[in-house]
Amino acid sequence: MNIPVSVGLIVLALTIAGIVYKAVRDRAMLAVLMGAGIRREEICMLSLEHFRKVKGTWTLADLIGKGNKARTIPIGEWCAVLLQLRRMSSAQVRL
Repeated sequence: MNIPVSVGLIVLALTIAGIVYKAVRDRAMLAVLMGAGIRREEICMLSLEHFRKVKGTWTLADLIGKGNKARTIPIGEWCAVLLQLRRMSSAQVRL
């Protein structure tokens, strides 16, 4: 039995997904700002590829900062959890 799906329901679902996606993104950005103490310019250049586990500690690796210097910044476990959640939510939005 084919049940027609309302276009309105699809739009509503995509809108909710977008709101949730942005909320997760915003929380992850705030966690990085507070947990790692990085500068505004650094968070603008940050990507999920910078987020790595090095020697058992979650870090933001090879982040280019002030004076074009690369640095690796350890982050707290709570910050890592929010970044993992962000990574999972971005993968779901791309599907």
